Order: sequence, then C-alpha cells, then structure tokens
Amino acid sequence: MKNILLIFSFLFLLVSCSNDEPSDSNRGGNHPEDSGFVRLGINTSAKDANIFENVQFTLYPDRDCTMLEVRESYDSLIWIIPELDGLFEIMRTSEFTFSWGHSFSSEGKYHTILQGFKDKKMVLADTIIVNIKNGREILGYNWKDITESQSAIYGTTNILDSRYSIYTRKLYENESPALEIYFQLESTATIPHDEQKRFYEQEQEKIIYDYITGLYDIPKLSYDKDREAITDMYKNTFKKGDKNLLPKYIWETNTSRIVLLEVYDEWNEWHSHFVIAEPKN
Repeated sequence: MKNILLIFSFLFLLVSCSNDEPSDSNRGGNHPEDSGFVRLGINTSAKDANIFENVQFTLYPDRDCTMLEVRESYDSLIWIIPELDGLFEIMRTSEFTFSWGHSFSSEGKYHTILQGFKDKKMVLADTIIVNIKNGREILGYNWKDITESQSAIYGTTNILDSRYSIYTRKLYENESPALEIYFQLESTATIPHDEQKRFYEQEQEKIIYDYITGLYDIPKLSYDKDREAITDMYKNTFKKGDKNLLPKYIWETNTSRIVLLEVYDEWNEWHSHFVIAEPKN
C-alpha cells in the first residue's frame, strides 16, 4: 500500500526551502558549476529499524532557495534502493515530494540513494545506509501488542513500484492473538485475469515460502513429506483458521507457530495462499 505523500504542486514554485546543509561524506554526481545550483541531501528518521517499521525520509537543500531554483537545478529526482526492485519518482512535471515513508520487509543493510539528473547526466547522488533487523516475535509485532482484531487487511508502507505487497490483519479473540499475512498483486485493475491467475497459482506459494523461510528458517513440516502430521498439527494446535483448508507448510520459532494455507477462490476460480501465525504459548 502506498503511504499518503506530502506533495507540492507546480503552483507552489515559490515556496522557500529550509537552510540545512547536506553533509560532504555522501555527496556525489557531477553538478553544474552554477551558483544557482541547489544541492539536495536526504535525511532519515532512523538508521536502525525493525522490519515493517515505517522509516521516514526527507529532502533538504544546502542553502535558502525557492522551489523554482530546485526545479531549474534538476530535470528529475529519484530515490532508489539497489538491494530492492523499483524506484520512487520524487520530482515529476507538476508534483514534488519532499517527505515520504517506507517500511522494509526483510532484514539487511540497505543503501537508500537520492539521485538527481540534468540534461541526461547525473548531477547529484546522496546515500544513507539503513540497517534493518528482524527483532520482534512475528514480522513487526510482539504478541503482547496484539490486543484487538482488525476488520480489514492493512498493507505495509511500500513506496517503491513493486509487483506485489504484503498485507496483514491482526486477530484477537478470547485473549488469544493471531496474525494473518497476505501477499497480493498491486494494480490488479490493469492486470489481465489470466496473468493474475498465473501469479496466485504458480508463483505466490513459492514467494511466501521463500519469505517466511528467510525470516524463520526451514519449515518443521510440509504437506508433501508429512501429510498426516501437518494435517493433525494444523487441526489440533492452531486456534485460528478454517480447518478445511489445506496446510502446505508449518514453521516454528521460539515464540510462534506459522502455517501456510491453500484456499480456493470461487469468485476468481483460482487457488491462492496466505499465512496464519499464532504464539506458541
């Protein structure tokens, strides 16, 4: 889900910028030798964060300036993370974004890079490294923090142009928390039905398997190898979930049990997959 952006329209060209100065340590690009050139930098609300935690990024210039001067300095401004797919366009023809959020779904070291271009040449590059850890019990939550149910699924703050996004829904009943996790295509209105079906029936299960395994190690049980054991564990150990659904994999951590389920979507006529996680105790 894309987060709500703070966007200036082209009508506000004379709005003044702040006078914070970018550091020299991460400057780059061959900027024009022009006294009117505005060098932009990038700040972040956190250089260390947890997966699914919203990290805020903000632009700042090296001197007092107008928005017109910024637009005259660059033909385009983009934000990229080489370790991830996609990019975010900061400056467009009639829009300018000076602050945005992004949450990372996997742990790692990420180089977040602001790039500016003029006359088809890169004239600016500013980098901030963000370290992301997987330090909570299930994705972005500790089980004690889930104290009420949500009526709908909620997406992460993914500002990059991604093919699919991760959504979650908190469940809480009889003092028992749980978390549903979904991997869904973005922009489905523009994707043909056959292509959507191919994603959900041929790709989604592996994407979820690889993601959960990357966070929590290999599964304890799989339907292909442990059919009777995994079916019994799902029906008798998990408190949530339709027991008629097919359990494909079960993972266990020190604090959580996680099951990947297959469900048939009668409306769209395809099989898809989602995850339910519960505390072990």
